[in-house]
Amino acid sequence: MLHSSFTSWHWVLVLNIIATLIWISVLVPQFIKTIRTKDTKSISIFMYLFYPLSNMMWISYEIFMLISASSWDIIAMLINDCVGLILSLTIFTIKVINVRKYKKSNNKKVK
Repeated sequence: MLHSSFTSWHWVLVLNIIATLIWISVLVPQFIKTIRTKDTKSISIFMYLFYPLSNMMWISYEIFMLISASSWDIIAMLINDCVGLILSLTIFTIKVINVRKYKKSNNKKVK
């Protein structure tokens, strides 16, 4: 039996941390592959455009919740979204650089 001080709030926090770790682990393999190979040909630019925008909206909401309600249980979500934002913006930046290089190299061939 768990100690009586382990309340439902603690369970919510544990689930929040587990969800954070799972969600971050979704982005990490693509991040590592993109950093190592710089290959972004098969990556959707729209996914890595809208994902960071979504993260920024969630981060704004979570900061508001921390300030207005002192909801410290939201910290794991805030960390998740900040890490996700950094990973996805890095991938998006590499994707944009590769698209520009590709367009530039194709323009030289045509002229």
